[in-house]
Amino acid sequence: MKVLTLGIATLMMVPAGALKADVIAYMVTGSDHFGTVDLTTGVYTDTGNMGHLLAGLGAFGSGLYGALDTANTIYQVNPATGALSAITTSGATPSGGWWLFGSTTTSLYGIDANGVLYSINPSTGVVTSIGSTGLAIIGNIGLSSGSSTLYLTENSNYPTLNSSIYTINTGTGSATLFGNTGVGAIGALLFSGGTLYAGQTLPSDFVDTVNTTSGVATAGPALTGTTSNFWGLAQLPASSTPEPASLGLVLFGAAAIFALQRRFAR
Repeated sequence: MKVLTLGIATLMMVPAGALKADVIAYMVTGSDHFGTVDLTTGVYTDTGNMGHLLAGLGAFGSGLYGALDTANTIYQVNPATGALSAITTSGATPSGGWWLFGSTTTSLYGIDANGVLYSINPSTGVVTSIGSTGLAIIGNIGLSSGSSTLYLTENSNYPTLNSSIYTINTGTGSATLFGNTGVGAIGALLFSGGTLYAGQTLPSDFVDTVNTTSGVATAGPALTGTTSNFWGLAQLPASSTPEPASLGLVLFGAAAIFALQRRFAR
């Protein structure tokens, strides 16, 4: 019984938050690089140079996608290497190319130079024009992934700290202002585990969290491991991994219980 008691006691001593996995996301930077970022610590791990600048990242099903910045090409991104494979598209053509790219839990979306929203079906390559956001997409901007709601941030008046955040109606394209983040610029947004994370790019590079009621951003850890900044964030299912220390404690407890079972099986 001592072994069982020790195993259970060990697990009970672990703080509730310690068993949570770090939030790991795929990230593209403003210097054409692709990698992963730990949104809990701000540590970026580089995979390599993609050779192209993407306007953002989105996830659809088990695939990771991006759009060539200020051009019309849409790519599937290999999450292991960052290699880009162009998708043959048909239908609507973005005016001035893609300026923003992201996704909801059900579709991929892009916005062109005129602020028009499009949906993209990666299975068929069909691009569909939805409608104008009503925004001038000329400033420091970012589009979200991972949520049933599509979010957009924009600040054409930097250095004033008034980056606005909008929700985008994916049926009509129209943008609705719901808050001011209080930071200079946000280059990417990701909704994960009930939290809206934001890649702050101005005045400094930080991982922020955004209040989805007020729109106010709260600064978290500084971005490290790269001198570039956020251009896109996305997450595939099971892309987060448990913290090694927490995982070790769980395995220790399991081993203790297993040892007890073997003892009484004799």
